[in-house]
Amino acid sequence: MSVQAAQSLSLSNLLRPEVRANPYPFYARIRSQDPVHWDEDMGFWVLTRYADVAFAFNDPRFSRAQGLMGGFKRLPESEQRIAEPVYHACSKMMTYSDPPYHTRLRGLANKAFTPRVVEQMRLHIQQIVDDLLEAVQAKGQMDVIHDLAYPLPIIVIAEMLGLPAEERKRFKEWSDDLFAVIGLVRHSPNLMDRASQSLAEMTDYVTTL
Repeated sequence: MSVQAAQSLSLSNLLRPEVRANPYPFYARIRSQDPVHWDEDMGFWVLTRYADVAFAFNDPRFSRAQGLMGGFKRLPESEQRIAEPVYHACSKMMTYSDPPYHTRLRGLANKAFTPRVVEQMRLHIQQIVDDLLEAVQAKGQMDVIHDLAYPLPIIVIAEMLGLPAEERKRFKEWSDDLFAVIGLVRHSPNLMDRASQSLAEMTDYVTTL
């Protein structure tokens, strides 16, 4: 495959507004032309078929933690000092950790999501969904992502953590700032600064709470 063709399939294209507006033709092109390939721009392998993703996800030879650190090492040295606290915080999350640390975190999380506990939450979560749908009913239309998929988990998680309702928006903004820098090779110069600042603010807030 030519360099130009490889670049046309890079996930860095998702930074382009026209691709982000409707990424599905782009995804389909990757799956049909090169479903397993090295993305030079992003610095990692890209898997686009379910079977391949499931295989890698469940094979212990693959590491989430090393993938996270690979992203950190790809940053310019001038940014690594600012980014270090952000990546360190992410390395403590279940999403980016490997066993045995991941196993311990998963065991703790599972205690909060037993079938009995989840069943007890069902009616309340249904009420939250109903409230979100009613909030947009008068408009006669909705954006499923913005109006439902984004706020629903934030509300549920915030309630489980005991966060006051008025702080949900700020908590969501902090989270967005943190995850906006993970996995990206190129980003605006102030993005990492904003992520670092949000991490500090969220840490202070949660510690006080």
